[in-house]
Amino acid sequence: MTTFAPDETVRRIEELSEREREAWQSYQDGLRDLDGRAYDEAEAEAWTTLERALQEVATERAELESAAPSGD
Repeated sequence: MTTFAPDETVRRIEELSEREREAWQSYQDGLRDLDGRAYDEAEAEAWTTLERALQEVATERAELESAAPSGD
């Protein structure tokens, strides 16, 4: 099991939060100027990409939390 110092854990949590924000921003930016059929076609792919990115972040966050020492 990997052990992280508190500062490293905080840095990784911040990094994951930033990746999450960037994923949402990329999704929004990719659809911003589209409408009608172009929007519908692009949105499905953009949503899949967003879900994948968010799942990666969630997985890494869960791994980080499970590696964190408990306060017990």
